[in-house]
Formats: sequence, C-alpha cells, structure tokens
Amino acid sequence: MGARTKFRGRTFRCDHRKESTVSFELLIHHARHALLAVIGTARYQRLKIRARETLIALGPDTTAMAQRAELAWTKGDAADAEREWLALAAAQPLAAEWPIKLAHAADMQGEHLRAEQIVDAAWARGVHDPDIAERIAFFRRTNRLSNTAIDDAIASVRDPKAAPLMILRAAHYLLSEGRLAEAREGFARVPDLPRYEGMMRSCRAALGVLEQAQAEGQTLLGGTLSPARDTLLVREPGADTTVIVFTTVRGDCGIPLNAVHALLQPAKVNAIYLFDDRKQFNLGGNTTLGRPYPAMIERLRAQLAEWGTRTLITIGFSAGGFVALRTGLSLKADGALLFSPVVSLHRRPERPIERALGNPEDDARMLATEKYLRRTVPEMMTRLPDEMPGRDCLKTIEIHFGRNLTDMVHVNAVWDMPGITFHPVEGFAGHECLSEILRRGDKEIFARFIEGVRAAKQG
Repeated sequence: MGARTKFRGRTFRCDHRKESTVSFELLIHHARHALLAVIGTARYQRLKIRARETLIALGPDTTAMAQRAELAWTKGDAADAEREWLALAAAQPLAAEWPIKLAHAADMQGEHLRAEQIVDAAWARGVHDPDIAERIAFFRRTNRLSNTAIDDAIASVRDPKAAPLMILRAAHYLLSEGRLAEAREGFARVPDLPRYEGMMRSCRAALGVLEQAQAEGQTLLGGTLSPARDTLLVREPGADTTVIVFTTVRGDCGIPLNAVHALLQPAKVNAIYLFDDRKQFNLGGNTTLGRPYPAMIERLRAQLAEWGTRTLITIGFSAGGFVALRTGLSLKADGALLFSPVVSLHRRPERPIERALGNPEDDARMLATEKYLRRTVPEMMTRLPDEMPGRDCLKTIEIHFGRNLTDMVHVNAVWDMPGITFHPVEGFAGHECLSEILRRGDKEIFARFIEGVRAAKQG
C-alpha cells in the first residue's frame, strides 16, 4: 500500500517504491495553477454562476445569450448551447466567434460536412480577431473533409502578413503530413513564443525523428487522422505483433502520428491507428471499422486474424488511453502503453462542478464528457477500474504521466492495481508527456515496451 498524503482534507495516494512520491508543495502548486486556469476558487465559481444567471435574467441581449450558451455547454447541454449560438450568429452575422462554436457542436454530432461549411463561410466573410482566425484555420485544417488543407497550410507558412501562431500551427500540420521542407520553413519564421515554447520544442524533436527516419530509408506515414480519414492500417511484412494506437481528440498523439510510426518501425510491428470523429472515446465504434462498439471490435478481431497476430499491444494518449484499456480487455491484448491516460469517465455524482475544480480526487472535465457519453453510448458507461483487477489479459501495463492534477486524478484511480507500472516524467507539469519524453531524447520508448511484452509472453 502506498503512502498517503493529506491534501485539503482529501487523501492522495503516493508510493515511493514506484518513484512517484508527490510532495505537498507540488500538490499546492498544481492546485493553485488549476484553480487559476478555471478563474478562481470554488467560492468564486459559485459567484460566477450566480452572475451568469443574473445576466441571463436581464433579458435576451447578446451578453446574456453568450453566458447562457457557455453555461449550457459547461453542464454538457450541447443542444441548448447550440440554440443560443445560432441566435447569436443571427444577431451578430459578422462575428466569427459563434461559427467556430457551432462548428464544434456539429462536429460532436458527427455532422462534419456541416461543420466545415460553417467555418468555411465564416472564413470567406473575413476574420479580424487573430486568435479566432487561428482557431478557425486549425479547425478547417484538421476537421475538413476536402483535400485542400495542405495547400492552405503552405500558403499560411509563406504569407508575409501571417501571425506567428498561425505560421506555427500551419508548420505543425505540414510536419504531420510529412511535408518536412515546408514545415522547417515555417518553424524558421516563428520567433520565440513563450506561451508555445513546449509546442516548438516538441515540433523540433519530431522533425528530428522524421528527418532521421527519412535518411534511414523509412517510408514516412502521411497524414493526420480526421473525419476524412479516421483509420490507418499499416502492414509490416512478416510481423506477428500488432499495435493498435488510439489518438487524442485532435487526431495526433501529442506528437504527430508519423513521428509515432517512425518510432514504432524499428520494432517491426503491424499498426492500426484509430481516431474517433464523434469524440466518444471510440466507445461508439468507428465510422470506417463499424458502429457501435461491438461491430468495431469484431472488425478489429478479423483484421488481427488476417494478419496472423500473436502479440497484441494497445497504445493510448490522453482520452485514447481509456479506449486502449477498454479495447485491450475486449481483444485480450497482451499489453497497454499509456500516456497521461483517462482511466475513469465517472465524476463523483454528489460533488457539483465547482467543488471538483482543482480537487485531487476528481476531474472537472468529466462533467460534460460523462453527460455526453451517457446520452450517446449509455451501454458503455461501465467502471473500467472495477473490471481491471480480475483481468486475464493486459499483463503488462505502463502509464507515463506528468506531475499535474489532471493526470494524477486518473493515476490515483488505478494506483494500487497489480500489473501496472507507473512512470512519472520528473520535473514536468504538463499533460502531453510523450512530447516531453521525446524532447528529452528517449526514442526507444515504444521499442523497449514492445520487446518487454514479447519477452514476458515468452517467459
């Protein structure tokens, strides 16, 4: 049993034997950071909600409508939020803020063409706010169903008037598409941006991996997963090990997908890359492989049999970590490699959202997520940590995580579970820990884990 640290009246498990002791000062630091990120303490959250409700009561002005929409979205009521945003878009037809929100709402419902049409129309009208312009450009590039995104990104990289963040996002996209020369051209134009220092370091590290792979004669995997391409199957001749990789909701893995594949190739494995275009953690299945979840599992099982798979490993990043475990159980996988994973979709129902914020036993993000999943895939809302102890598969599980409350909430849920090893990224307080691992020069993390699973299975 690990040591227990008291924090704000709550018990937080820490085990020095697994080199994951969390200091009281560190918890205080991250609690304060989390609270600032959501604008204040629980008391302030209650005051803010009251202020919103007061504004709403004043009448149908645009401020009240915007507050009402945000409050509905925060509580997971996407339909109510969409109605308010539609009214706002009608009242302010030249404002670009509402189209991007409407596009996200359409995207969540799987209406990707409508989402693309919404943002394309807003872009054509012109966007004057640089932050909103960048968000729309990013959405058009990663969520669109058409095939002009690469041309758009190259144009942004070479536009002398483009804002630095616009160039950085475009270069990152080109990197993920294997356009290394254009990506390097874009990175060279971006000045130091303290807020995006981590992203810049991650991009440069991924670029180094891809350039090395290219020099060694590897064939680079092309593309970001998106609604236009939610599944990639890569057959390695003669391989009897298959990895199934579940991406983040952005269609990457914290680093571009092609960088992940370049790191996997030395292990000689087949690879299946999956993206959930409905933001359901793949619990509703996959558009290409089949819906609902049992149909996707049967299709995956058939593909594994066709390839003669003898060793199966699942890999997941953030939200993809949950489905990596869920699918690993369903397919009787041998191992799972997880980076800052979500392992529980359930918030404590007795605690309101304002009490969850910054609390080391809860993840406030799960409020809207859980409500959305209960509405769309209620049959899949089982408690995964309850199913893990008696498993007859997934004998080797590694979890890598950052020293932040979001990651620690989920690590805490499975801390005492046998068969799991925990690897905190020391000195790193962020969520995208794979990026940090790569930035520190560890390019063997996938190959090392795969060989360990193979050895454990043979032994």
